[in-house]
Amino acid sequence: MSIVDNRLSVINCQLSVIMKRYVFIAALYAVSFSALSPAHAQSPYISRVWEYCPAPGQFVNELPEYEDGDDADSMCRKAGEYICGTTRSDITLGGWGGYVVVGFDHMIVNVAGEYDFRIWGNAFYADVNHPENGGSSEPGIISVSYDANGNGQPDDKWYEIAGSEYSRSTRNYEITYFRTPADHVKTPKMSEDLVDTTYIKWRDKNGTTGYLAKNRYHSQDYYPKWVTADKVTYSGTLLPDNAVPYKETGQTRYIMSKCG
Repeated sequence: MSIVDNRLSVINCQLSVIMKRYVFIAALYAVSFSALSPAHAQSPYISRVWEYCPAPGQFVNELPEYEDGDDADSMCRKAGEYICGTTRSDITLGGWGGYVVVGFDHMIVNVAGEYDFRIWGNAFYADVNHPENGGSSEPGIISVSYDANGNGQPDDKWYEIAGSEYSRSTRNYEITYFRTPADHVKTPKMSEDLVDTTYIKWRDKNGTTGYLAKNRYHSQDYYPKWVTADKVTYSGTLLPDNAVPYKETGQTRYIMSKCG
């Protein structure tokens, strides 16, 4: 089962409205390529982060950094400081279901045959030491919307962009993550750099359960520290499970997402 799918939702806001949703998940950065009138030289970059809700993951509480006293609003502001405008920093979306809602200060025009916007992440193509094409492309779900009711809020209809795996994906999937109990006993697997293979428990809507492991490279809490509830539930589209483990070198293990 793949649990490395995330959502990025993009708000296309009307020009007259106040300026204003892929893991191992680390980075995202978006830019629009809409044809703009010289009289309306809007920024091609993200202008606002409306909502930031990462699922538990190895970079959570680091990208952006959590500090004592932070809440959902302050973490959302920090996410904006990392990716808005020309700032090219990374934010994490965590495990499956984590998402961010972002907006531009103008309507993005859908031009047939052209790229309307681009999203950057920390993907890499690595088939040199493997017989199949693939790499770490951090698969995710992208949804778009525009301010149809003119109220300047991301509360209009969303449209999921059909990617290469759209026809094979599962809709209305749901998963719940549970905060690790204080008396939890670690189950290390040091041969694969995992210091706890039963770190954060998850359960999906079908009753399937599993764990997010903790690795030795990231020792902080993987559960969002600004979330007060002991469990968090996410819903969305589940991409097909096409990730396989492989070793690019004799010592380092990666997960490869097959291409094609």
